[in-house]
Amino acid sequence: MTYSQQPGAWQSPHPPMIPRCARCGYPIQGPHTTTPYGAMHVACAQAPAAQPAQASRTPWVYLGLAVGALALVGCLGVVIALASSRGRPSNSQTRDPSVQEPAAALRSPPPSPIKYTRGRTYGQSSRRWTFILVEGKPSRAELGGLARHLVAADPKGLFTIVDEASKTEQYAAWSEHYPNDAYPFPKAWAEAHIVARVGRDATGSFIEEPAGRWLDRL
Repeated sequence: MTYSQQPGAWQSPHPPMIPRCARCGYPIQGPHTTTPYGAMHVACAQAPAAQPAQASRTPWVYLGLAVGALALVGCLGVVIALASSRGRPSNSQTRDPSVQEPAAALRSPPPSPIKYTRGRTYGQSSRRWTFILVEGKPSRAELGGLARHLVAADPKGLFTIVDEASKTEQYAAWSEHYPNDAYPFPKAWAEAHIVARVGRDATGSFIEEPAGRWLDRL
């Protein structure tokens, strides 16, 4: 505190607070008026009283409207996508069956050049063979075509091709119980009626003549 020029009087060292306009914020140093919002310049008081508050709220209103519009567009997009997926046919419905025909043709085995009858399967657990009964004495080419037909249908199969089936049960019993002498090997029948064998080794399937006179890879 400081002394004033008049004895006995006190004077504050701080200047008196100048009122500011409630609208523009600048100090009021001239004519002013009092409004419900506070003291204002006369020019500021002549403007609508609600304009300052509306001006401060306008950006937030626009932002809220923009966010709401974006949310509405997103919801409409989801609804449209769900509706279109329900009406769209699945791949199985639109797939052209003719497109699959070449692949199916590759999977189907080639036709056999000769007629045959599939017999019983025999052998021990590690190697199982199947009798294939044919008529007459097929040629080497016909046997090769039959072998390719059998292997295409069963790539891991082993086959014994015979032209007569009277001793197939005895032959199967000998194979399954080998080396038990109680089950003799029908040698004469095997030499006369086993036409060929379709076997398999590390390099793939093959067909061979029982006596070993020829062997063809399949």
